[in-house]
Amino acid sequence: SEGSPTNPICINCCSGYKGCNYYSAFGRFICEGESDPKNPKACPLNCDTNIAYSRCPRSEGKSLIYPTGCTTCCTGYKDCYYFDKNGKFVCEGESDEPKA
Repeated sequence: SEGSPTNPICINCCSGYKGCNYYSAFGRFICEGESDPKNPKACPLNCDTNIAYSRCPRSEGKSLIYPTGCTTCCTGYKDCYYFDKNGKFVCEGESDEPKA
């Protein structure tokens, strides 16, 4: 299946299917899946549960995203600031935002 910046696939190498290759939004190979589709592995989602919402002042999309969904500081976009449910700053994203 194929994701996009507006409809990403929530997957990781552990839960990705064997025989399927996974790539970044920029086309860089990340890994081959490690899970058998007929007998899937139990894998973590690798989401930072402290992140509740984000503010992206320079984003081409909405500047306030609540809820942000499954993300981490590493996969979050540069120039976006991530906060917990109480409004406490968690981190700034580290990944380049894909261009539409």
